[in-house]
Amino acid sequence: MTPEDGAKREARERIPIRVGASYRIGTAPEPEHFHVRNVFYDVAEVVDRWCEGPPAAGRPILHYYKVRSRGGSLFLIAFEEASFAWHLVKALGPEDPT
Repeated sequence: MTPEDGAKREARERIPIRVGASYRIGTAPEPEHFHVRNVFYDVAEVVDRWCEGPPAAGRPILHYYKVRSRGGSLFLIAFEEASFAWHLVKALGPEDPT
């Protein structure tokens, strides 16, 4: 599989979500809570974070966050800078909103 194939597959799997986050000039947003298909999750902890970029071959800059909800589940969410959009990439625990 090429990197382009991986990017296309990930784009199909991402689910748009609404995120409440703190935004500070010069830093990536910090997710505080999010809604997936009308289910609310409060972020208890950002376990890990990383950024993929700069854009190459048309790929946007993406900020990834592995977060733990107050219920104890882990989620991988992503913020796309260019479109200012958030997505659920993967539910990693017992709470699976998909």
